[in-house]
Amino acid sequence: MKEILNPSKQFWDLSERIIHKQETIGVIGCGYIGMSLIEAFTNKCEHIIGFDTDKYKINDLNPHKQGLYCYLEYTYDFLRLYECEVIFICVPTPLKNNEPDLSFVNNALTSIVDYTTANTLIIIESSVDIGRTRTAVQYVEHENGIRCGENFFMGYSPERIMPGNTKHNLNNTPKIIAGYDTCSRELMRLVYSKICDEIVLAKRLEEAEAAKLIENTQRDVNIAFMNECYHMLDKKDIEAYKVFDLCRSHWNWLDFKPGLVGGSCIPVNPYYLWALDYKNDDDTLLTLARYINERMPVWIAEQINHIVENQGDKDILILGVTYKDNVKSDKNSGIYKLKNELMDWSYRVQIWDSKLNLDNIKDSGYDIVIIGTASKWVLDFVNSKDIHNFYKKNLPEDERVLIDLPGVLDGYVENYKYWRLR
Repeated sequence: MKEILNPSKQFWDLSERIIHKQETIGVIGCGYIGMSLIEAFTNKCEHIIGFDTDKYKINDLNPHKQGLYCYLEYTYDFLRLYECEVIFICVPTPLKNNEPDLSFVNNALTSIVDYTTANTLIIIESSVDIGRTRTAVQYVEHENGIRCGENFFMGYSPERIMPGNTKHNLNNTPKIIAGYDTCSRELMRLVYSKICDEIVLAKRLEEAEAAKLIENTQRDVNIAFMNECYHMLDKKDIEAYKVFDLCRSHWNWLDFKPGLVGGSCIPVNPYYLWALDYKNDDDTLLTLARYINERMPVWIAEQINHIVENQGDKDILILGVTYKDNVKSDKNSGIYKLKNELMDWSYRVQIWDSKLNLDNIKDSGYDIVIIGTASKWVLDFVNSKDIHNFYKKNLPEDERVLIDLPGVLDGYVENYKYWRLR
């Protein structure tokens, strides 16, 4: 990290505005992460502008909202970035052919270069490949002829919000920050101290970037291990979830569960980490873990086909499509992959999830019901409808198949062909 011994006037001016809640904050990307930041900073600055390229989303978010001490508005006019003194980049960083796709980050940086002047603090929160923030600093310096740490300031702070987790949130999760220089990091500390209980200082940008990728890749690898254990136990006719229950009695057990892996981070970040050094190596732990998790929908479809003895001409209802329990997103959801696999076996598949407006299903008439997630609205729907009523009226109970991926209905039906994953 570059050390600035004599901070510039721009640094002191921006520091004063941040301390006295006089700054204007711009958030590029009004998705889950961006909206969480906007909510957290409301009434902790003078003005917040949310930017997004989706005009329909912006129109839904407006009209302008006035907080007690903060004016909040949303726009797709990126020219207005010139009004902002602190800018957060919270845009998607997906994959393209299993390679990092940083086009959204690059587009955000281009807009910042085109429409902002000096005296701005730029913070990237999106997942990026290691070294990306330093490259971004060089890009801004080259395009605008200004120097980071003097005329403008920049750093990286990985978002660590876990959707659906009610215990840990933006406020009480330690916030990692890394600045290109000491002045940038100090400004970041002043900004994040308004909304985060604990600040964790990284000495290098690359350390903070790597931390984000490794956190999520660790989860991916551990879930892959649980999925592999399930496969091995299943071959020996051992009920894996009962074994895992026994394992949980040890205080040192890490409670990862087998299942489908989805979302914006866990199935994506391993490729961003992998791009660092292993592009041409297909036999790393990371790539094997990805292979195991990506194949889980195929394996589950095979289990279902085995249960019904390869009779593909059946009607299936899947309840719950989100990528995990109690979130409203189906980003990279494994349920869709499972649906496609089942349809390849000639099954007729319908899906339901009220949070995604997927509720056009029959009241009855199914041979197989799959509980996809344990989201509250899914379980409420199942309980209100009664699981028995989903099946074909003339279908004997012992021919009804119930697939319980989250393992929430064990013992609910005794005479069904019942299979659970967790």
